[in-house]
Amino acid sequence: MKRNTFRKISTMLVIAVFAVNFSGCLKQTTIPKSAVSLEFWGVFDDSTAYNNAIDEYRKMDSIVSDIRYKKFNVNEYRNDLIDALAAGNGPDIFMINSAWIPDFENKIAFAPKEVFGEKEFRDTFVDVAANDLLSSNGEVMGTTLSVDSLALYYNKDIFNAVGVTAPPKTWEEFVDIAKKTTRISDTGDILQSGAAMGSVNNINRATDVIDMLLFQNGVSLPQRNNGIVNLNQTIRTKDDTVSGGSNALEFYTRFANSNSPTYTWSSDESMHYSLDEFYEGDLAMMFNFSWHYETIKSKNSKLNFAVTTIPQLNPNSPANTSNYWVLVVSKNKIQGDSGSGVAVSNETRTLEAWQFLKFLTAKNNGQFGLINPLTGEKVTYTMSSDPAKDYVIQTNKPAARRDIIEEQKNDPFLGPFVQGNLIAKSWIRNNSDSIESVWGDVVSEINKGGTTVGQGLNIANTRINNFLTK
Repeated sequence: MKRNTFRKISTMLVIAVFAVNFSGCLKQTTIPKSAVSLEFWGVFDDSTAYNNAIDEYRKMDSIVSDIRYKKFNVNEYRNDLIDALAAGNGPDIFMINSAWIPDFENKIAFAPKEVFGEKEFRDTFVDVAANDLLSSNGEVMGTTLSVDSLALYYNKDIFNAVGVTAPPKTWEEFVDIAKKTTRISDTGDILQSGAAMGSVNNINRATDVIDMLLFQNGVSLPQRNNGIVNLNQTIRTKDDTVSGGSNALEFYTRFANSNSPTYTWSSDESMHYSLDEFYEGDLAMMFNFSWHYETIKSKNSKLNFAVTTIPQLNPNSPANTSNYWVLVVSKNKIQGDSGSGVAVSNETRTLEAWQFLKFLTAKNNGQFGLINPLTGEKVTYTMSSDPAKDYVIQTNKPAARRDIIEEQKNDPFLGPFVQGNLIAKSWIRNNSDSIESVWGDVVSEINKGGTTVGQGLNIANTRINNFLTK
């Protein structure tokens, strides 16, 4: 081979190798259409609740090829989710209960501030959602379509039979009606209960009712993770200064105390579970969330019942509590092959997932701005719907957005729940399931006479703080 020919070939090889290595260092300048595919996990909702929103979003965002929703059984969901995230094959978007937020905080990607900022979030959603879903730095950790708070379910036929013309607005009225509507046999058995209050083991969402009473009694519970509780905070009543926690716990447990004039409920097996007692027609009042309305209707379509707002200890400082599901984005996931042949960065995947969640939940005013993952340029599209409003209409759920709550306030079913959303409070704690078990143990001991309310409160305070600091 001639020397000049050899030099030309060598030079071309060097240039080719350099070009390959250098191109690997260049930032990707384009993302092909349909490069991102998003998987969305949830509970309760069927895919029909999201199909229209997904279809409209895909018409706007050409980078997203598909958004696939998968429904799970709520009883198995948390374990399935944790296992999938640990194995690295979890979803891009998933639901968590509002009480799980501290346990999942290190597994979720917060919203890019250019997508969803603190002020817009606070202006859009009820205060309890902002309390739960904004980090200490004001970053949006998750978003939601619906918030649920407690309301009072009551049996109208039982009320009518004893001459009660309206549901209670105060706790004094609640106690009076509970006594009037309770029937006890000569042997001490409760034949008809005025109120499902007093125990934990056979009352649905009893610990939420206890939280609600604590908030109404002025107990300040931690608003950030790793805080501690002081259930013995003092409050001033009309006549004295008392422990807010003791006041709440004594009031709650008196309904299961057979020696109390307000005895309406038994913690033993003689009473059915509260939901069963209610749809069977043997319970006058119970506190619960909106999702059990359809449960009751399906069990007994002829039951004459209604819902109303909960009584308040201090009408000038009303309080309720919430329990709802949150939409979040997985922090890390390798984007599967969408057919584009281009690897998509985790940053791009996160941005696309969060843009869809904002599209799904936020107020849009007929327009929605999409951010290009590479250039940061925002393009505004015209929207033909309001996905969050469509969702609550289709599912008949109480809204999380303030503007939709304004439309639901006068609804005979949803009204009490959305009014509760406006005054709902929550507290941030890890190990929420373990903390619920603490209340179960303490209330059970009080019911059995094994401990006093004061002693039980101190035990609860110590054990809860042990879980909070783990």
